[in-house]
Amino acid sequence: MMQKTSGAKPNTRLVVKGARRKEFSVANEFKSQGNSYFVSLEYPNAIECYTKCLNSIKDGVDPPEMRTVVLSNRAQSYLKLKAHLKAFDDANEALELDPTHLKSLGRRGTASFYLK
Repeated sequence: MMQKTSGAKPNTRLVVKGARRKEFSVANEFKSQGNSYFVSLEYPNAIECYTKCLNSIKDGVDPPEMRTVVLSNRAQSYLKLKAHLKAFDDANEALELDPTHLKSLGRRGTASFYLK
């Protein structure tokens, strides 16, 4: 069972001194949690969070580029685990959504190199 990296629940309002209140979507919470796991070198947990994020992205609520960024992040996690085919597939899907996303292009190239 995964543990949350922060005490915040999805759709929680966060207040920062001097800032406006901002409500985060469930997808954004999973993305943040995945990023925390990635930084902590817990790549399988990061992949799980990114997958949950992709499944919970809602059109009109979440930014349209979120899917591209999360696919690219998951591709990088797969590269760290040497799952090159999955990394290639995720980076390729991200590039289908946004052909100018440079990180995805680099990650697809790295995966291609190792796949020969």
